[in-house]
Amino acid sequence: MIFDCHNDILTSGRSDEEIVSTICVYKKSGRVVCALWTSGGATLDIAANIKAAISFDFAVEDMGFYDERDEEKLLSLNPLYCSLTWNFDNRFAGGASGSGGLTESGRTLARFLENNGIKIDTAHLNRKSFFDVADRSERIFCSHASIDELCPNPRNLTGEQIKIIVECGGIVGLTPINKFNSLPFDETIDFFVQKYGIGSAAIGSDFFGSTDFPSDLKNYDDLAVIREKLERKGYKKDDLDLIFFGNAARFFGFL
Repeated sequence: MIFDCHNDILTSGRSDEEIVSTICVYKKSGRVVCALWTSGGATLDIAANIKAAISFDFAVEDMGFYDERDEEKLLSLNPLYCSLTWNFDNRFAGGASGSGGLTESGRTLARFLENNGIKIDTAHLNRKSFFDVADRSERIFCSHASIDELCPNPRNLTGEQIKIIVECGGIVGLTPINKFNSLPFDETIDFFVQKYGIGSAAIGSDFFGSTDFPSDLKNYDDLAVIREKLERKGYKKDDLDLIFFGNAARFFGFL
């Protein structure tokens, strides 16, 4: 079983029929959160069209498009989470490549999301906005990133950020994307678990959101191989079940 915190198939350029067919396959092996990346102009209608054909776990990546006229449609899609930005600043917060912090409009949006049971994803926030959100939120998480200590990158999490997520009961969806990692993916997962504990480790593949993956890690069958490598390192089944499914399922209220 796999719980993937972040997959970008909704904006992959595939037809609605192909997306529905792929999500059907996903649902047989676990839960995959399909995020709508709006920075390129995608609208909520894309997700609505797919949701009319099949139910799936939905999220929004970059709320920069949003105003109050979108409220009813957004809530009707029942997103598990929304990210305030993508990599660049918008009127709500500062992105990973930007310099701004959480704005007053961002605070209002964050309050609206949390009041409606929608988690705030910190994956694309810069450090300042991350800490602004952490200061006002009880539980935060990151859907797809890696470890700055191992591979310095504005999109990766520092040790301080990871500790804040761990201490509030959040999760970190670790991604295998090459530019965010200096170690093989199984070693990155192992490093995280050894340093921060197993209870917050999760998977955030970012499949379809990048082409920069290891040659042997491009789909969920390949992630099963990562699980086998961790088992050879001594990980027990119960621990692997937490990393690959249970921690994320708990965080989002499915367990």
